[in-house]
Amino acid sequence: MSNLDIIFYVAIGGSLLTIFCKKIFNFFDYSKVEVAEINSADKNISSARVEEIIKAFMNYLGITQDQLKINYETGESYTKIFTMLNRRKKVINIPKWVMPSVGYELDYLLASIWYNAKLFKKDKGIRRMQIIAHTLPLVAGCIYVLALCLAITLLFVKVLIMNEIDFESSFLSIIYKIKILETICLVFYAIYLLCEVNSLQIKFLLESNYERNIVKFVDEELTGYKSDITAARLYAVQIKKMHFDSFRFNSKTSNLKFLGPFVCL
Repeated sequence: MSNLDIIFYVAIGGSLLTIFCKKIFNFFDYSKVEVAEINSADKNISSARVEEIIKAFMNYLGITQDQLKINYETGESYTKIFTMLNRRKKVINIPKWVMPSVGYELDYLLASIWYNAKLFKKDKGIRRMQIIAHTLPLVAGCIYVLALCLAITLLFVKVLIMNEIDFESSFLSIIYKIKILETICLVFYAIYLLCEVNSLQIKFLLESNYERNIVKFVDEELTGYKSDITAARLYAVQIKKMHFDSFRFNSKTSNLKFLGPFVCL
């Protein structure tokens, strides 16, 4: 094994260790978060009132029910805000999430509709944030895993399956020697890390744009819930992390803490 081999394997091993440690840190950070109690006159909001708010907010955003439908409380399986839109079916699927306060529920509902409606209308700023916060790290992560699996398979073939002469005479030898798979693995790991570093700035921009866009609607249509939504907003912006991906064994929203609409669990 050459020095170059050792450098690549140590780097890849370090990347795996970093990802594992990140998940552990996220797990502990998540467990430390306490969802703030909001003193509200209303602990629950009726389904009829929710439907009224959805219709009013869609009109406020300039979108008709024929253009885009909202499926709210269709299931309890957690869905990131970045993946709620089904563009082909022209529908936003927002899973049911029982909140400790009406303020959290309305913030979750309004943010989910606002973001995905903007995405549906192909808003340039939102599409750019979608790419940086969701699409790019997802693609980079998939390519990283694929390249890593192929690199391990190639090493397995070299050591255990093919003899040295046959391996050296095959095209696999070229791939192994110039470290194509290992290089791809590390490049896309770096892209993934870069997206993670920029995610907090993306979250800040999303929170700011969202608040500016809904303030008039809340003042006019949700006067009775204004203090609740304000408290929910203060709680959300205090969460200084966008991605809390960790070791999750149950994806039901009833088993998850709400950390704000733009936080990915």
